[in-house]
This record gives sequence, structure tokens and C-alpha cells, in this order.
Amino acid sequence: TLHMLSIALVGLAVNIASIMILHGSHKEDLNVKGVFYHMVADAASSIGIVIGALVIHFTGWNIIDPIISIGISLVIVVWAWGILRESATILLEMAPTGLNVDTVSRDLRQRFPDIKELLNVHLWTITADMLVFSAHVRLDESITVCADHNELILNINEYLKDKYRVIESTIQIVEPGPDACGRT
Repeated sequence: TLHMLSIALVGLAVNIASIMILHGSHKEDLNVKGVFYHMVADAASSIGIVIGALVIHFTGWNIIDPIISIGISLVIVVWAWGILRESATILLEMAPTGLNVDTVSRDLRQRFPDIKELLNVHLWTITADMLVFSAHVRLDESITVCADHNELILNINEYLKDKYRVIESTIQIVEPGPDACGRT
């Protein structure tokens, strides 16, 4: 048990140092988050092993070793499930957790009264902090000047970037008729 305790203490020191190095940056990148949680799980494992070594040394209860191992495994499974869910959201280009197309559409219609209707609205995740938005916008019939369209699109893009951290948005104006903006 002395070897078990000394190796666990060395492992704990290394994992705590790694956690301190990664702290803060794990919120920005999914890969770093995976490494950070791995280090936290390793630190928890080391703590469990230290406790297990002490219990075995003073009581002789060898059964504590597999019990602690099962507990550590369950914690790792829970953390891994969270990382897997977030990875799937990115790979499947799904809307980010807690934000959906209806919420953003409603907000845009309230913020920009010239928007009559939003069609074909899509919101998806590229990485944990990179969102993409696209929509067709039907405007109030009173907006007929193309310059007004362009300014509105720029304002919508800026609003999406500021409020929802959308890095790229594609807004297409659905024109009311063939002669809109001077086109025939």
C-alpha cells in the first residue's frame, strides 16, 4: 500500500498542475475541454487511490479498491457523455443547447419591425463558440429601396453577431414582386 500511496500522490500533483495550466481555456475549445475533464478525472482517481491506500493500510479492507474504481469509472462516464453530446451537436450541425430557431426568429421580428416574416431559418453549430445562421426574410411592403435592404441585412448580421455570437449569417430578402429594387 505504500507504493500505491506514493504513486497516487505523484499522480495527483501532476494532475493538479495540469488542471491549473488548463483552467479557464477549457471553456473555449472542445478538445481542451476533453483534456481538462480527463485531468480532473485523473486527479479524482488519484484522490480515490490515496483514500483507498489509507483505508487498506489501516483496516485491511481490500474490497475498497474495486469500489473506488467503480465510482471513478461512473464519474468518467458522466463527463464523457457530456463531451460526446457536445461533439455530436457540432458534427450534426445542430442548434446550440438552449437556443433554437424560433427564439432567434421571434427576437429578430421584435428587434426589426420591418421584418414581416422569416422563412427557411437555420441555426447550427460549427464549433462550441461558432454559430451560423441563414434565413429568407420577407419585409413589410413599405420597404422598397434596395439601399434600405442592404442596411437592414447589415444591421441584422451585426445584431446576430453581438447577441448570439453568430460568426456567419446569410440573410436573403424575399422580394415582393419582379420589379422590386429595379429588377425586371
